[in-house]
Amino acid sequence: MINPLHNPQRRSNCCVWKQGLIALLVVLLCGLTQGYAQDQPEDALHFTADDPVVYEDSWDVWPYSFLEDGKPTGYRVDLMRMIFEELGMPYEIKLKDFRKVLDDLKSGKADVMIGLKAPYHDKYGQYGGIALNLATHSVVYAKGEQQPIKTLNDLARNRVIVHKGSYSHHLMQEKGWEKNAIPYNDMKEAMLQVSTEGEGVIVWNTMSLKWQLNQYHSDNLEIKPIDMPHSEYRFMSNNPQLLALMDSTYAVLRAQDRLQELQNKWFYPERKDTGIPSWIWMVANLLVLFLAGILGIYLFYTIRARRATRDIRRENTRLALTLKASNVRIWIYDIRRQTVTWLDKNGNNKHEYTLLQFFSNYTSQDLEQMMQALNRITNQEVENAELTMQAPSDVNSSDIHDYAISLSVLHRDRNGKPTVIIGTRNDISEDRQRQNRVKDTLIRYQAIFDSVMIDMVYFDKNGFIVDLNDKACHTFGCRREDILSKDIHICDFYGLKEEDLPQDRHEPFYANIRLKVPFGRGVQKAISYELKLQPLYDDSGKVLQGGYGTGRDVTDISNYHHQRLEGLQQLTQANKEVSRYIDNINYALKVGGMRFVIYQPDTHIMSIYSTISNVQQQLTQTHAIHLLEEEYRMQAMQMLMDMDSHKATHIDVTLKTTLKNPDGQPLYIQLLLIPSTFSQGKEYFGICRDVSEQKNTEVLLEKETVKAQEVETIKNAFLHNMNYEIRTPLNSIVGFAEFFQMPHSPEDEVLFVEEIKNNAATLLALINNILFLSRIDAGMIEIKTKPTDFALAFDSMCNTYWGNNHTKEGVNFIVENHYSHMVLDIDVQNIGVILEQLIKNAKQFTEKGSIRVHYDYTGDQLIVAVEDTGSGIEPELTDHIFERFSTGANNGTGLGLSICHELTRLMNGSIKIKSAEGKGTTVWFAIPCKAKEIERKNI
Repeated sequence: MINPLHNPQRRSNCCVWKQGLIALLVVLLCGLTQGYAQDQPEDALHFTADDPVVYEDSWDVWPYSFLEDGKPTGYRVDLMRMIFEELGMPYEIKLKDFRKVLDDLKSGKADVMIGLKAPYHDKYGQYGGIALNLATHSVVYAKGEQQPIKTLNDLARNRVIVHKGSYSHHLMQEKGWEKNAIPYNDMKEAMLQVSTEGEGVIVWNTMSLKWQLNQYHSDNLEIKPIDMPHSEYRFMSNNPQLLALMDSTYAVLRAQDRLQELQNKWFYPERKDTGIPSWIWMVANLLVLFLAGILGIYLFYTIRARRATRDIRRENTRLALTLKASNVRIWIYDIRRQTVTWLDKNGNNKHEYTLLQFFSNYTSQDLEQMMQALNRITNQEVENAELTMQAPSDVNSSDIHDYAISLSVLHRDRNGKPTVIIGTRNDISEDRQRQNRVKDTLIRYQAIFDSVMIDMVYFDKNGFIVDLNDKACHTFGCRREDILSKDIHICDFYGLKEEDLPQDRHEPFYANIRLKVPFGRGVQKAISYELKLQPLYDDSGKVLQGGYGTGRDVTDISNYHHQRLEGLQQLTQANKEVSRYIDNINYALKVGGMRFVIYQPDTHIMSIYSTISNVQQQLTQTHAIHLLEEEYRMQAMQMLMDMDSHKATHIDVTLKTTLKNPDGQPLYIQLLLIPSTFSQGKEYFGICRDVSEQKNTEVLLEKETVKAQEVETIKNAFLHNMNYEIRTPLNSIVGFAEFFQMPHSPEDEVLFVEEIKNNAATLLALINNILFLSRIDAGMIEIKTKPTDFALAFDSMCNTYWGNNHTKEGVNFIVENHYSHMVLDIDVQNIGVILEQLIKNAKQFTEKGSIRVHYDYTGDQLIVAVEDTGSGIEPELTDHIFERFSTGANNGTGLGLSICHELTRLMNGSIKIKSAEGKGTTVWFAIPCKAKEIERKNI
């Protein structure tokens, strides 16, 4: 296992011996995984240039995997390239946020990754058998401070910055110390913040912390190791065959010492050779490989023998189970000895009889048939024979059964002549009896079926008769031609009224009615008539296609008997229709995302049906409650208690589960349950419906509504502020201008002119801010970078901006510049706009104390900070302070910081604020740039 924290010199002295041991492990691993790989599908590793194997990893775990100039690099990236090239397999490497990588692996978008072997990763994929490296932990803090974290238990007493979702973060959550964790997504930003502020503690992977300290020259930080549990990185995949192949290939590369150069590049640049001749190590390797080969061959045949023994035992067990389950008996006939041996249900010899004893209870006809079959097999006329005969259940039994007997050759002599015949006997008595009963029943029902008649009348979707059978014509004393030649409505034919029919035309209509039918010579006879009208709809169940009416004369008992049998035939047809309707219901359940639900209070079991008859899942109360989010569990428990006590008459509840739908959104289900009338209320019946889309849409609409209300509030506040801000200087200008027309002394004119100038300047600055923000929105602001000596420009800009906004008594303005010469490739004009606005804001809200402005260059970024001891900002306002029209003290237009935020964004930078009400505010912005010349002052 590769551990970057091992002593490089010590590993160099032992690496060749380890190579031999690793080679031995490779042989063992290949032998153990050979049988498993053969069971995998042939196309499990069928990757092509159009469908390559996809490897994903985190983009911010230095030096293992990270982005440099937008391209993947790092130790793991180089390692995977080496493995894929060794296998000759087309591949694609992607670096993403680590949580997205885990989701891609689980969903199949990624084929393999390298991740921590930890319980919270088990659900995303399987682990490889080889540990690739250890993840040790260290702490980074300000240099000169006492080490705050030394052991794992120190995390319970200190606030620390951790990588969100990392091993240390999960460990603190498991220990109950989550309140001390400050999770960061971007550890580079966390390192820069601690370096800039000179305070804070970071706990993370040791190699990643060292890499960042070296890369960004954070000289004011110190790193120390921590005594806390290590974690292992392993291959992760949901393709077991690919996982085994990755492990074996990695082991081969490590055994061949081909990873040495890669490890030196990222972890051990100072490693040196031991000086021992290579041929010594080669001889040692060959010896180890030879011993490993011998051991591998031994293990191969040992495993093969054990597997064969296991297969034989398994087949014997299967045979015994088959014999017990199918009620098959086996006997063996020894031709030379003329003996028959019974075998028990486990395949062991039970009894041995002479030929005469064994067949003594057979009838003469069956005995002759059996002897002829045995002689034909003995004389090699046939290979096997199938017989059906009656025989006793045992030699000494008189109970006669029907059997199906199969005879075949079990053993032959050297000349190929049969010596032993095996016979199997299967009791088919029950099958014979069942067949006879079914045959007798079919004969009876066929006779009845052929003699039954029923009145049939077909009508179209408007209710007009389109056809009727002869029996209906006979019953109603009419001719088919007469009925079909006229447009006769079904209500007129049966003497019904429109209001007699059900309002819901989907339901069939049943009725016993009195009819008068022709009886001959103009005489009408009243009969009792049983009628059913059945509507017919299309597959959607919405469009009426027509219908049919069935009926019978139930006046005469004899006719009633025949009509009843005819009704059985109609019932069969109706059952087919019901089956079709059931299929339609099942299809509707499938398409509509619904399930039938039955809850039984007596057993406390909730059964979920995917179709009318198929139980998809059965849940106990505990399991069902466990699947719900915490805030919904009490509601669900109350619902179950009401059903257990039979108090609930109607259940309509929507619950949020811990599951996710295929789109990755929280799964909401709606339960609609009522007491079942078929069980006298002893169980509850209803449907379960997926309403995730509706609920998630409602949540989204609520958020958008709140957001729209906030925007509207901010805009109204902006209009109010703009109205005040613009009208105030305009009123002052107009007012003082009118003073010139009023009687005044010449000395007052100086004051009038000064006030007009000041208010005009205020109005001009406000309009300039609005126009500047409009230019940003229109894309008219162009960032033009050029080499600039920022050390010289910084002092000039700070003093100019402080003077332009007038000095303020009681406020000390401090400019810190630790560089005498710094040439940066930046847009100094737009940086000046940001700096001027920050100084102006600090001066506006600082009545006493100091305003401190300083800058630094670290990690290829220019960081400028403005600190004041002013009134500060309320905590709830800091999250929105950079939004347009948002102010920190309910005054001003709220455009200054918004302009700063937009300019830093255009320069690919960032701006942050930290404030405490009554204690002041610190605002800093970072602009990425390249330094061409840097010269610090001697302080």
